Amino acid sequence: MRKLRAWVVRLGSLFNKQRNDWELDEEIESHVHIIRMALGASRRGVLGLMFMQGMRSALVGIFFGVAGSLALKKVMVAHLFGVSPTDPAPLWLSPPC
Repeated sequence: MRKLRAWVVRLGSLFNKQRNDWELDEEIESHVHIIRMALGASRRGVLGLMFMQGMRSALVGIFFGVAGSLALKKVMVAHLFGVSPTDPAPLWLSPPC
């Protein structure tokens, strides 16, 4: 039982450290934008940089989402009857979760 408790505590501290690292990255990014503005970067340039960083994250998420859905296509085939997994009508008509 002690080993299980120690494992849970270690796992929790690992996730806490990871969360703190993300917060630090966000803080550093905000300082980078402020420093760029202070050094004379245009507002449009800084906003464009922020937009491109957000778009990059969104495109990575879309890529992995599509890749994951195509990878799970075989599992869906086993559970669907009378509908193909790539049939567009059920995909567009189903409500989002």
